[in-house]
Amino acid sequence: MKFKFRETVNPFHNDKSVKYLSNIAFNSQESILLDFIVAAFEMEDENNRREYFTKIKEYYLNKGVLFDIQEFDEHVDNFLSKNYGNMKGAFLEVLIYDLINEYCLNDKIYKECKVTYNGVEKNHPYDLITLNNIIRFIDIKFSCHHLKANHLKYLTEYLNEENTEAYLISLDPLSKIVNQLNLLNFKNEISDKECEYFKDNIKFITNREIYASILHKQCLTNLVKLYH
Repeated sequence: MKFKFRETVNPFHNDKSVKYLSNIAFNSQESILLDFIVAAFEMEDENNRREYFTKIKEYYLNKGVLFDIQEFDEHVDNFLSKNYGNMKGAFLEVLIYDLINEYCLNDKIYKECKVTYNGVEKNHPYDLITLNNIIRFIDIKFSCHHLKANHLKYLTEYLNEENTEAYLISLDPLSKIVNQLNLLNFKNEISDKECEYFKDNIKFITNREIYASILHKQCLTNLVKLYH
């Protein structure tokens, strides 16, 4: 076999508050709750973040749902006390892992996975790799604003092999992802040919598909958004 896979450890994935907030999103039954959660993570200012986390708490209280307020506040405090960029990324990565693990039929799913290809282990890990009759290489970006040329090249590195697919998952809409590709092209970080190749060969999963997977309990990798 040309491929071997080795799962590595991201300590932020095991953070109790990341798991707690990811679980709230995973079990959401209304899009408005997901809107509050996403908005809280998108805020740059901590006071605004806290305001939207408070909206999450108010949502449950207004619904009359049994809800441990003290536990929620403790997790929010812990979450906000740590490196926000890492915690935010881990939140989405754990959520996506849980969605794919729960609703998609895969023989194996790896987190933070390094690939050995033809006997050589590559340095860069993939956020997720799933195995069945197809090997899916998955990169997860909370916002595509942080998407760089090397991310795209790593993601599509093995598409010349049979039964391989590349997925880019982001909470941004497809239009914003495409705009980021076009910007990388404009800045000469990817060529015209590479830009079109990425658009044609990467399977995009956006905020709409993530919401659909959560609310309707659907397999996320079946809800692909194609550029064309």
